[in-house]
Amino acid sequence: TLVFMLVVRSLVARARVLVDIFIFSAIARRARSRARTRDVLLVLLNPISRLGVPKRVPEIMDRLNEISFNASLIGELRAIAFVQKLLDDGMLKETAMKEYRRLTVHAVRGGQVLRDLSLQTKYDTSWTFLTDLRDKGRAEAERWLGSCSKYLGTGESSVDLQKEFLQD
Repeated sequence: TLVFMLVVRSLVARARVLVDIFIFSAIARRARSRARTRDVLLVLLNPISRLGVPKRVPEIMDRLNEISFNASLIGELRAIAFVQKLLDDGMLKETAMKEYRRLTVHAVRGGQVLRDLSLQTKYDTSWTFLTDLRDKGRAEAERWLGSCSKYLGTGESSVDLQKEFLQD
């Protein structure tokens, strides 16, 4: 049973990475399209960094899954930041300028609420737990709307990609 759970967990982690790659590849493609939307909203469920070092096997596996999930996100954010730098510095030829445009990036974070959840909660499918997560998510979304919605549609990001995601 334990081996089956580890295999299932590994498959779920890989599926998350594939979904993540698909979503952010679609974002990068959209940046090249002529679509009107320029705002990208990241909903961050996994912390980019954590204090301390995991010591037990389940904690190490959990952190490994977080790092794997975030790796493709960071790769796509680097691509977006690179294209934006090229645009800002006027490094693209006139023909390429028509293909790319600046994206504005915003992020809703799971924050301390998700960071404090134990590994066992990843397997908790009880209605009480799920509705509690929903309510906490809605509260975080309300906080985000109160502080960052003023940036939507303005061409200004509420997130500094370099500072928040790309520096060590």
